[in-house]
Amino acid sequence: MAQIRRKNHWVPAGYLAQFTRLRKPDGTLYVYARGSEPREATPRSVAFEKDLYVLKGREATLDDSVEREFAHAIENPFYAVRAKLLSLLNCGIVGILDCISSEERAVIARYLACQFMRTPRERDASNLIGIFSASKVVDDALRTNEWRRISENLGKSAGVLQRGLIEYTRAASEEGKFWLRTGLRNAERLANLLYTHFEWRLILVPSCVELVTCDEPVVCATRTGTRGEFTLGGAWKKEGFEATLALTPSHVLYLTRTIEDEAYLRTDLFARSVWSRTIANARRDVYSRSPNPAIAAELDATRTARYVTEIAGREYDATTPGKIRRALRRHDPSELPIRLRS
Repeated sequence: MAQIRRKNHWVPAGYLAQFTRLRKPDGTLYVYARGSEPREATPRSVAFEKDLYVLKGREATLDDSVEREFAHAIENPFYAVRAKLLSLLNCGIVGILDCISSEERAVIARYLACQFMRTPRERDASNLIGIFSASKVVDDALRTNEWRRISENLGKSAGVLQRGLIEYTRAASEEGKFWLRTGLRNAERLANLLYTHFEWRLILVPSCVELVTCDEPVVCATRTGTRGEFTLGGAWKKEGFEATLALTPSHVLYLTRTIEDEAYLRTDLFARSVWSRTIANARRDVYSRSPNPAIAAELDATRTARYVTEIAGREYDATTPGKIRRALRRHDPSELPIRLRS
């Protein structure tokens, strides 16, 4: 029987290999964390969590099929396409559609979408939705005439059932696996959006800039009116939105709905913008092939971005499910606004 894979990486070691000095998963890279001294580590020793994708089956059996599916169907095909792209000797911007097949493009889209959805930050966003939905379902159910009828029939036992319903939805939303179901469904939709509605570029950055990556490597940002400036986050379907993924310290994959200035993408200014936004997007760690004190300074100048929901003018995050449920009992917002805050 195959051993259960319980050490689950949300940033695959195979992806991080390109940022090691040996360009291999067992090579070393430099890890920068907010408020900590830089250290050397291997890709296999960072960006993982025990049982992140492991599900518990009947009789406490463990199921690692999600982890294996990520490796077999998402990561390995992506590494093959990435190797093909990096073997191209083109300089500057390479039009990806001219170099790869439609299936290879779909492989990249699936990888980008799954990498975006599988991180702890997106897990928190999905769990926020789960907390909200579960609380609303129970609260609405407990206010119906049907529940009043059941309560009258059950007498004192109604309180026990009510507490059981609330406890069940609390466990469902806090157990931490709600996001796997919603995240995987949303990843398929996002992959289709990236494939059909975005323009793609593979960019070789100027040699004066060495790109880094981080523990939230798919970076979403919205262009401002000034070249090189951005705000983190934004809606995938809006104009001005762009996503980047550093493939190596020299190459970045860039996606946007409409490319406004092709020449700008070849500049130092754009490359430094990608460098800065990648560091700002880090949950905690930034990974670099070379030591660079500027990374620590840039990282310490930013705060960890997190998803929050606003109810009646007050912000809550996924670490406060009890407060969210209590707020929802006092207020009835027509929709759930979730924003990225730093």
